[in-house]
Amino acid sequence: MKKNKTSQPDFKRIYTDILQKKFPEKKELCDKILSKKTLSELDVIAINNIIFTPVSEDIIKSNQQHRSYSNLPS
Repeated sequence: MKKNKTSQPDFKRIYTDILQKKFPEKKELCDKILSKKTLSELDVIAINNIIFTPVSEDIIKSNQQHRSYSNLPS
């Protein structure tokens, strides 16, 4: 097994294993992303959102209510 220069996790292998073992019904939705040679950060976020979709809209709304943005001077 080759080690990456930056020693990043092998997200492609991790997500493939997760799909095979826990979410085989979502594999087809992720095939396009997983067919890439390497996954970018945005690919990892996208596939994570496909596999682990929020349980309900209430959770999404609740999480967004607690967001805060700081207006600190630059």
